[in-house]
Amino acid sequence: MTDYKAIHGRNIQHLASDLDTAEGEGQIWFNTTTSDFKTIVKAAGAWATGGNLNAAKSGISASGTSTASLVAGGYTSTVVTQVESYNGSTWTEIADINTARRNQGQAGTSTAAIIAGGREPTLSAKTEEWDNSSWTEVGDFNSARRQYGCFGTSTAAFACSGVPNPLASVESWNGASWTETTEMNTPRQSFVASANGTTSDAIVFGGGNPGTTAVAVAEKWNGSAWTEVGDLNDSRHNLAGAGSSSSGAIAMAGEAPSFVTSVETFDGTSWTEVADVSTGKTQSAGTGSETSALYVGGATSAPAVNAGTEEWDFTSTLGAGAWATGGDVNSSRTSMGSAGTQTAALMAGGGTAPLRALCELYDGTSWTEVNDLSTAKTQVCTGVVGTQTAALVFAGVPAPGITAQIWDGTNWAAAAANMNTAKYSGAGLGTTTAALAVGGEVTAPLAIAELFDGSSWTEVGDLNNERAYCSGFGTTTAGVVVGGHNPPATTVLGHTETYNGTSWTEGNDLNTARYKNGAVGISTSALVFGGDTGAPLEQSVVTEAYDGTSWAEVADLSATRGDGSMAGTSTSALAATGRQVSKDTLGAATEEWTVGQNIKVLTD
Repeated sequence: MTDYKAIHGRNIQHLASDLDTAEGEGQIWFNTTTSDFKTIVKAAGAWATGGNLNAAKSGISASGTSTASLVAGGYTSTVVTQVESYNGSTWTEIADINTARRNQGQAGTSTAAIIAGGREPTLSAKTEEWDNSSWTEVGDFNSARRQYGCFGTSTAAFACSGVPNPLASVESWNGASWTETTEMNTPRQSFVASANGTTSDAIVFGGGNPGTTAVAVAEKWNGSAWTEVGDLNDSRHNLAGAGSSSSGAIAMAGEAPSFVTSVETFDGTSWTEVADVSTGKTQSAGTGSETSALYVGGATSAPAVNAGTEEWDFTSTLGAGAWATGGDVNSSRTSMGSAGTQTAALMAGGGTAPLRALCELYDGTSWTEVNDLSTAKTQVCTGVVGTQTAALVFAGVPAPGITAQIWDGTNWAAAAANMNTAKYSGAGLGTTTAALAVGGEVTAPLAIAELFDGSSWTEVGDLNNERAYCSGFGTTTAGVVVGGHNPPATTVLGHTETYNGTSWTEGNDLNTARYKNGAVGISTSALVFGGDTGAPLEQSVVTEAYDGTSWAEVADLSATRGDGSMAGTSTSALAATGRQVSKDTLGAATEEWTVGQNIKVLTD
């Protein structure tokens, strides 16, 4: 077993008082006054009390969403056939399953689901199908099992691992029968699979192996193979969970080995501790997504069972984020490039002559002028990627907009190669050695995308929609482009397009279509703010948060802003200068976006 020093290169700090939450998420220290180990966690989301089940029970299964859920079977003082549906506020008893069972698996929706396996009290292989009216017995498992992971639909589902042994075997459901398929890497029981995952994209996490020994291992299914991904922060079994796919999941409570209240969310790469549930329980059910979920039923102690429901809302935390005043820029401007973080940002070029070469750095408090671009540029828009010490600026005007410049933290120099297509007002995402230049215009908007590998530019898959003055975030294999406009019709776009390294796929639209907006973050967690909407005053204050699938409005900017500088993440961002109030009015003001952080005692 490794230790903290082996991972982080330093010992845990011993402090008489807690760290300031502004010092960063994830740090661990020992408070010598309270004798507690503590860490800083993002205040991501909030739990609220939902409607109670009609009967307290544990060992239940669930499917559906946070506002349209189905819970079946379980244990009260005996194994039951009871089924209840949830409408977002109350639970209603509906048609019973045919066979009483507990610790079974369930997949599908509130109107079309399957339930399979479990304990009757003996180990079961039976499957039943729900058609929104009644339950019908259908094809049995090849291997009877309980306390396993289940995901998919009523016609295409997976059943993974479980008891006995524990198993590593996996079976797939085609709507009529079960077929054995690729085994998992880690046998386990009493774990969770992404409830809303699919037969080509899902994640399983936690569990016991062997017996009740809790594990943290998570595995991703891509339709053909299982791959280990980032472990949970806390090993746990008999947990509840939900999620949309391998790019988004939530792990709730469970045993580690005693009951825990901790909750973690998965962003496709790693797990982050978020707000705890109010009651630690075992053998609860979870359903919904990583941003909107239910935590239902369970046991608080043997034999005590629970009827409570808790509702998870991620947007409430993003809404708890706020914009605050930061230091003014030295020279107001527009159409610049920007990169970095809230406390280490770079702003390059922009404005009108003679400001187009001017660069400034931000340290979280104030802006400082540094060496100019080697060639003045404006209308690079978001045509810059990287950090405060290693950035790439490309395209823009004056023509031809094919040149690129590299920043090394002190000076600018010509990049190794020019772009293939001259353009301005496009989007940029990635790093200095893995960058994507997307969209823009010359005489008309473009759909072209070019990839820079540090030495040359290569044309890759085009966007589905031509767009200028768009913005982007993410990487060259998991990127997003959003907004923009498409003259001469001057159509303001709300379209989102995601890039997987090969092609672009249209996603959900912004709530407010816009162009010349700010955008920061990664493909599963981002923030868009300000921009021009085409409305009479054009510039907007609207801020929207992205969870990898959909957009939700959060706290507005304090002042309208378009075509300004941007840097940071979805929880710590920067908006500076740009056009304000009208097309011809420039502001020097900077605003800082912050989502709160909490200090958590590590009790385990």
